[in-house]
Parts: sequence; structure tokens; C-alpha cells
Amino acid sequence: MPLSLDLSNWRIVADEDVSFKLIRPLKALGADVATAPKGTKNGKFFKWALSQSRILLTHDNDFSDNFRYPATRTKGMII
Repeated sequence: MPLSLDLSNWRIVADEDVSFKLIRPLKALGADVATAPKGTKNGKFFKWALSQSRILLTHDNDFSDNFRYPATRTKGMII
């Protein structure tokens, strides 16, 4: 039996290092996925995710620094 997911209530912002091979299926499952413009600095990206109330999606391990980028302030963080 195929897995069926509804991500229509997920609002995500993807960092520039996230492949469209991941973004496309998220969108196909109904997620609202915005992408950061190439060259967006981490601090600006973090603030953008906060201001838009979006889950932050990145491969950048800098975001695991909870002092600089406190996950508790976000809607969620996927690193």
C-alpha cells in the first residue's frame, strides 16, 4: 500500500544548498516551499524563516549552533 501524505499545512523555506530533487516531492505532497536566493547569508536566511513562520530546511551544519540559531524560535528546523 503506497504511503499517502498531506503536507498542505507545511510552510517551508529551503536554503540554497537543498536540491530540487527534495523540493519537488515536497511541493507534490502539498507543501508550500519557498527557496532562498543564491548567496543569502545564514543570518538573513534565519530571520526570513522566522518572519515568514516557515520551517527551515538546510544542509548547512552551522544551523545546529543553537546559540546563534535557536531552533526554539522557529516553526521547525530540518538540517
